[in-house]
Amino acid sequence: MSPSLSRVALVVALTLTACSPNFAIKEREAALRYIPESDELLLLEVLRDIRIEEEKFAFLESLAKGGRTYRPEGGFLSINVDEELKEYRQEEESRIQEGGEESSDDAFKRKVLGQADKIEVLEAGLFSEDGKLCFFRLSRMKEVEALCTLVNGEIN
Repeated sequence: MSPSLSRVALVVALTLTACSPNFAIKEREAALRYIPESDELLLLEVLRDIRIEEEKFAFLESLAKGGRTYRPEGGFLSINVDEELKEYRQEEESRIQEGGEESSDDAFKRKVLGQADKIEVLEAGLFSEDGKLCFFRLSRMKEVEALCTLVNGEIN
């Protein structure tokens, strides 16, 4: 597999970390706002009418406390930033202890996760609307231009 194809495969693998949804939702809203002066991207997410099994409520509670799983409900194309960073750091520590070289795929993964680590949850919580459970989260990503440059470089 060529380096560029393996990088694409790595990105796909990163986004497929959770295959089954953690809960179902009736309605989703998302609003993006780019602030060029500070090179920040704000993301406001609102999920309405959440249907969740009791044993999975702890996951929803962790999101309300600032968990960084994007798409919050999980499923296809979802990534848990904190989990991915933890796994990568463990793999990297092992590689360094063993004296291994960083591959181009590892370098790309490091760059992508470095950008993902710049996502911070500013506010999150649960609320009730018409007696239905709902979730909101406001996230901010800094240095968005660097992410665009990274993605553009990989595509080209």
